[in-house]
Amino acid sequence: MNDFWRKIFSWSNSRQRLWDECRLAYYCRYIEKWNYNKNHPFRKELDRLSELTSLDAFQGSVVHEVLEVQINQHMLGRSTDKSAAQAQYVARLKAAERSPEKYLVESVNKQPVDSSLFRKMEDAGVRQIENFFTVFWPVYRSLKYMEHEKFDRFKLHGQLEVVVKVDLVTKSNNNIVITDWKTGMEREEHKEQIGVYVLWAMEKYSVPARNVKAEIVYLDTCGQKIYDLEPVALEDLKNAISLKAGEMLQVNKKEDFSPNPAPWKCKRCNYMTICEWGKRILPETESSP
Repeated sequence: MNDFWRKIFSWSNSRQRLWDECRLAYYCRYIEKWNYNKNHPFRKELDRLSELTSLDAFQGSVVHEVLEVQINQHMLGRSTDKSAAQAQYVARLKAAERSPEKYLVESVNKQPVDSSLFRKMEDAGVRQIENFFTVFWPVYRSLKYMEHEKFDRFKLHGQLEVVVKVDLVTKSNNNIVITDWKTGMEREEHKEQIGVYVLWAMEKYSVPARNVKAEIVYLDTCGQKIYDLEPVALEDLKNAISLKAGEMLQVNKKEDFSPNPAPWKCKRCNYMTICEWGKRILPETESSP
């Protein structure tokens, strides 16, 4: 196993989710490619599979994309356009419906992708974009813009690199305001994600925790959850992340990345077609939940 991945290792919420779900899938996404030259056919196949998105994540990723485009316009001093955002969203869905094998994990994994699913995603996404511009954007556009949808990194305990991508950062009354929007329902894991963003903002903008406000808005329900994280909780989060990252770094060979196969997971796994465990349960996936 090529150890180059250790030199570029970083921790993120998304990496942790994949590690918790299936360590073999984590290996396929972040480590195995370094065993091959970039022109090797298997390396190219790994890269192709890594670009795919599962159905349950596709809608949210496209909503984020079109909102990013509109906030780019705002950042440049131009007007935003709700109708244009909705049209762009629908166009992206139609492209995926025409060629699902280019976009969707399930299609590559030979799972049925019914047209009714696209109609449901279209209705939901158009509604969520409507909610964003009607309920939330009038507030955000009045605040001082700082940045949005930008990958950034910061050091935890001066050593561990942590990667973040915050949906929107604004400033209000000398406070840094972090906003993350979700197209799905509230989950317990969101609190850790927001905590990581707060740690990042404290370092990025050189402010104490009391001057960082954080929220998640739920575009489907127009709900909002505000987080007020105490310094003790943030310190606990730092220690927890360090422990999790340490576990990731303890592996020495591919066999250390144990698979965690289940039909409902494997059918939406990017690497099912190259995974022996996934191939074994492929016939079962048609009847899985």
